[in-house]
Amino acid sequence: MRFSVTIDWYPGEPDSMDTIAQYLKPQLKKIGIDLQLRPPADFLSWYKRIAGWQHDMTMSNIFSWGDPMIGVHRLYRCDNQKHVVWTNTSGYCNPKLDEVMAKAAVETDVAKRKALYVEFQQILTADVPLIWTHEAPYKTIYNKDLRNMVTSVWGSMTPFDSVYWKDGHAPK
Repeated sequence: MRFSVTIDWYPGEPDSMDTIAQYLKPQLKKIGIDLQLRPPADFLSWYKRIAGWQHDMTMSNIFSWGDPMIGVHRLYRCDNQKHVVWTNTSGYCNPKLDEVMAKAAVETDVAKRKALYVEFQQILTADVPLIWTHEAPYKTIYNKDLRNMVTSVWGSMTPFDSVYWKDGHAPK
């Protein structure tokens, strides 16, 4: 073995996170990494460990929202290294990436913004501060008689104030 590391994971999704941790153990062993699994006792225990930077590796369910500026920038910005989960708890800092993110945050031209995020991804692909192992599918189901349902990237996070029943009331 080249070295040993411990992995903690977010307890809110025990089936998926535990399964991935169990899968990673033999896979990393193939390249000489001894992965020690530390299942979370509860959310607060996991939170304190990650927020206090008392971990080697961790897995979490990062929700990126509908725009990278809202949900992704927080994970990489140099000035967002805080002792709070779902911030930059990896300690990663690249001033060039910060510059690209700052430009993308205010760019209104779609083509220029897209180009900035291509550059953003190229920097992260080279640096690899985080490894994204999977994406959890988020689904929304609703009754066929509901009208004006949200179909944007915000999904169920969007206000439902404009949603209404087809005949003014729920079906019986």
